[in-house]
Formats: sequence, C-alpha cells, structure tokens
Amino acid sequence: MSQSNTLIDRENFVKTQLKLIHIEYSNELEKTQNKQKDLKIDDLIRQGDCIQNLRCLSTEIGLFDRLLITLGHNQIDKQLPAHKITCGDMVSIYKDVELRSLASGVVYALNSNDITVVFEKDSYLNLDEQFTNYCLIKLWNNVNFRRLKKALYKLRDYPVGGRAWTLIDLLIGCRLPRRILYEIEPIDFINRRLDDSQREAVTFALRSRDLCIIHGPPGTGKTTSIVEVILQHVKRGHRVLVCAPSNVAVDNLIERLALYKAQNMVRLGHPARASKKVLKFTLDAAIARNDKNDAVKKIRQDVAILRRSRDRDKRAQITEMMIDLVKHEKSLFNEILSSCDIILATLVSSSNEGALKHLTNLDQYFDVLIIDECSQSLETACWIPLTFVDKCILSGDHFQLPPTVFSQTAAKNGLEVSLMERLLSRFDHEKLVRMLTVQYRMHQKIMEWSSKSFYSNKLTAHHSVKNQSMAEISRLTDCPPLLLIDTAGCDMPELILSVDESKGNKYEADIAASYVTHLITAGVKPEQIGVITPYSLQVELIKLRLSRKYPDVEIRSVDGFQGREKEVIILSLSDQTLKKQLVSFVNIDGSMWP
Repeated sequence: MSQSNTLIDRENFVKTQLKLIHIEYSNELEKTQNKQKDLKIDDLIRQGDCIQNLRCLSTEIGLFDRLLITLGHNQIDKQLPAHKITCGDMVSIYKDVELRSLASGVVYALNSNDITVVFEKDSYLNLDEQFTNYCLIKLWNNVNFRRLKKALYKLRDYPVGGRAWTLIDLLIGCRLPRRILYEIEPIDFINRRLDDSQREAVTFALRSRDLCIIHGPPGTGKTTSIVEVILQHVKRGHRVLVCAPSNVAVDNLIERLALYKAQNMVRLGHPARASKKVLKFTLDAAIARNDKNDAVKKIRQDVAILRRSRDRDKRAQITEMMIDLVKHEKSLFNEILSSCDIILATLVSSSNEGALKHLTNLDQYFDVLIIDECSQSLETACWIPLTFVDKCILSGDHFQLPPTVFSQTAAKNGLEVSLMERLLSRFDHEKLVRMLTVQYRMHQKIMEWSSKSFYSNKLTAHHSVKNQSMAEISRLTDCPPLLLIDTAGCDMPELILSVDESKGNKYEADIAASYVTHLITAGVKPEQIGVITPYSLQVELIKLRLSRKYPDVEIRSVDGFQGREKEVIILSLSDQTLKKQLVSFVNIDGSMWP
C-alpha cells in the first residue's frame, strides 16, 4: 500500500477506536459521577458499590511504609454484606453522618468478615475505633480511560519510519508479516518437559521477526510456553516487556518465572494490586532495597515537615526541594529499571505516564513485547505498549472469555473484538500462529466436546489426565467425569431483581453447597474444589452457605477464576436459559444427583 493509504487507514482506525472507548467510558462515568454526586447510599449498597456499617478493626504501617486500615462490620464476627468491591479497586472512606470523603485508597485484602485498604504515605488518616458507621464506596478510576486515549493519539501521530512503524502497519492490516528467520542460535530448552507443540510454539516465537501468536486452549500449557519464550529471549541478551490485562495474570507469570530463578525482573504497579507471593519483585520492593532510597526518603520527610509548618516564606525552599526530589527519583527509577532483563506490568501500567517514563530512551529500550491473555484485552489497551517495540508475541485463546465491555452499544460496534481475534480473522494462520494441542487439565470426556466444537478436533488429553477419576482423590468410585443437575420444573425460581442488578438462585446455591459437602465428606480436600458462577450475586449466595465452614473452597465468578485450576469444578449457572444452552451444546441428558 502507498504511504497515503496507510495514513488514511490508520486515522480511520484510531477514529473508530476513540469513538468506541468514549461510548464505553462515558456510560460508566455518567453513572458513577451521578452516584458520587448524589450519594444515594441505598442505591450504592443495592448495586454492590458500597459497604456500610463498618468499624475500624486495626491500623498499621506496612507495604513499604504505607498506611493499612482494616475495617469490618460494626457487629463483631458478622460477615460483610454482598458487594462488588474487589482487591485492587479504588475506594473512598466516608463517615456516614458527615457524607464527606475522609481519604481514598486501594483495596489490599478482603474476606467474608473484613476488608483492608491501603493509603499512601502522605495520608494522615486517623480513624476513631469507637465509631461504628464508616462506609466504603467504590470509585471510578479515570486513569485507564486517559491512558487509552493517549495511546490512540500516539498511534495516530506516530512518525513514518519510527522504530515501531513497520509493526504498526502490520497490526492495522496494511502489510503481511515478514518471513521467519530460519537461522537462529540453537535452542537449548530450559524446561525439558515441554511437549512437541510447546517446543514448536517457542521456536516459532524466536524465529518470528515482527509478530507471532501462540494459541493456547484451556489446559494446554500456555503460561508454561510463554515463560519459556521469555527466558529464551533473555538468554539471547534481549530486554523483554511482558504485559497482561489483569494483575492476576501478571502475578501468575512472575510466580512461574521465579521457579526458574529469573531474579532480574521487576513488576510495575501499585503493590496493593500484587499478590503477596510476588511482593519482593515489585518496583516498591526494589526501591526499598536500593541505597539511593535513603536520600529520597530524607527529602520527602523534610518537605513534609516544611509543609506542615505552613510558613509562607518556605515556599521557595519547598519548590527547590521538590525539583531535587524529582531528579533523585528519576535517577533511582532509571537505575532499577535499566538493570532489569524482564519488566512486567498490566497493559495500563505499561503507559509512559507511569514508572516507565523514567527509562532513558523508552521507545528504543525493549527488544520484544509479550502480551499474555491478549484475547481478553481491549485492543486499545494493547496499543499502550505496542509503540515501544518492533516485535510482539501475543498469547491467548479467542474462544474463551472476550474483553470485558460494559456498554452493549460499544460491544456491538466492535470494542469486544480483541487484537488477537482481529488478526486471526485477517491473516493466514500458518504464517502467524502456533497452536498448543496437548491438554493437561481435563478428563478426555470433558475435553472432547470443546475440542470438536472449537478446536477442529486437534486437542488430545495427556495420559496423566486422560482417564483420571474421583477415586484418585476421594472414596468415590462411581462418580462420572461430567455430571449435569437439571433444576428445570423443580419449583426453584430465580430471584426477581431489577434489570441493573445481578442474578441469583438460592435453591441452586443450596444444591451447590450440598454437593460440596458431599464431596468433602467423601474425602475430597476443600482446597481441591472450585465453585464458579457467571453472576456476582450467586457468588455471594454460595459463599454465605460455604465460606464459614469451608473457607478453603474457592468460590468466584467465571472471569475471576480465569487461569485457575482445581481437581473438581462445580458450575452454578443460576440462569435457566444458560442451562438449556449448555445441555444443548453438550448434547447429553442432564442427570439428577440423588
């Protein structure tokens, strides 16, 4: 294509994407701003965005000198009500009687009884432990929207001939992938247990010049393959940027990399959003270990003292100290980041507005970008780091969950189509894609339907799981690998709620809880069981029945369970329409559990 056509295509592409994210975020912003402006507590509680009647249980300093406050119900030992607040969410704490925000922080931990929120170092929040009517309200975070827009503007204005120009042309659809490199250094696989399809995928990723897609159906070792790809690139002296749409996916990769002693890596983002297992790999942890951090902390303390004095004559001095602080911080961040072989972040955290802005010559720094769970990422979010590189490796499965889109209008007009799905619909798969074909998670009978329906019958079950049975982990000897319990016509209606709220079925929650109890009584360990449901209300209904007695049984929404594995999965659909679709898809009669 000519250069003019390329520019026109790119501008139209950016214009369309901007329109779609405006539709998506305008809808959410309007609802949230109205909520925060009017502060109708009853509506917030009903929709799961507010937890009321809280008291301060404890206050401590931790997580790299931040303030951690734990709140629980004002009645001791009473569980928190159903809500939609999750770890990593921004929340504001209010004193109910005043309806005035005291401070905003990030949710660090929560369980059925309490919730811990992290506040920044300069937050001088002092809660009255005798007061029993605090409330938390979930905030809408406009940082994501701002960074998505900025990424699209950068894409639109990216200079012809820039380092990422050729890759941009390819991803938008203005040219074909370059031929792979046939002569590369011999590959000495670090993980000796890779199967043939995994080795082929890793080899193809190393030979690709600009774009490679690793298609990993459920249980086929996608993360295992991506970890090998990362380690092989580092082995060749390359600097790797690894991104994923969620903090959970990022942390999962870090845990796996750590098993191979990949110590020279750092995780970007707020430490409250990182799992406790990977805290030592966060940027905050690296800063705390660095000798230069003492000088930075000293300047911060001096500035805080001067500000508290409220001496007008000290303003010029504070300004000079702040300039000095910025200089020291930039030097500190650059030293840490530039010494890393692997930098990991969520897609939004990889923005040049975040920690990466401290890297000297960011647009030339990384040799390769890897986006894991790309099929679950908004395409716009993928463009945040894509302009930093001339080679990217995408990983995911476009037959699983699509990107989360709240606006039906935006979804119908294309926002729900991921970058990976769009590329797969446009290019010859043989030149671009390598699919993993051996699955290590499911019994063959569970796998057969999905293999036939979605993966052209290419999947095979590994011998270790092919004929696995419940007898291996319990005293059950006659339990089939797949059991459907049909509640249609059993006088078990769903809860009737407004259209804006979640769905639930308390009778089905009873059945799920009963079956969990049946399994545990038969010898299945609670930590081996996962309960999944599409609806947040159903999650809460099941938790109310199980969490106190069996806290190790993992109960999550479908998207919240993504990437997790359990020996036994109980799927509570709650919705009769979904049940009928499942029975129709599987083409098997549902049998009632006695």
